[in-house]
Amino acid sequence: SWIGILDEDNKTIKIAAFAGFEEGYFTNNKEITTIETSRGKGPTGTAMREGRTIVCNDIINDPIMKPWENNAIERGYNSSISIPIIVRNKIIGSFNLYSGEKNTFSSSEEIELLEKITQNLSFTLESILFEEDRKVTEEKIQQLSQAVEQSPVTILITNTNGDIEYTNPKFTEVT
Repeated sequence: SWIGILDEDNKTIKIAAFAGFEEGYFTNNKEITTIETSRGKGPTGTAMREGRTIVCNDIINDPIMKPWENNAIERGYNSSISIPIIVRNKIIGSFNLYSGEKNTFSSSEEIELLEKITQNLSFTLESILFEEDRKVTEEKIQQLSQAVEQSPVTILITNTNGDIEYTNPKFTEVT
């Protein structure tokens, strides 16, 4: 299994992490892309380009695997699945699995389970980004608060009823 991350600048997919029997599969394979070329029409490029799960249950006889067929067969891979990783409504990568058995990914229940696992990965990544955004926002609010507190001009904030909600120190000094 491996996770690929999209390099948006050149539309290539970089290996972010992998586990299991690899034996040089990634180093021997050339670039995977999301552009509709021979290296972009495989399961991973198609899944990321079209935003849907792509299953290849017979690597030897599936033409979309032609650019990777020899390397896959040498390692005993016979089936593969590629599921897009979507974060903030944008495809950022893919979760890819291989099997030594043909037709490994033919059960809709198994495919749904793998898609749910990928959705959980997406949710986790979104949560991390949300937390990072929250921290940045807090820092900006802190900076704005300090600027308002130290402002050389008077600042008065009221609610819609005209009640005073906040005054800065300069306002208090002047009044």
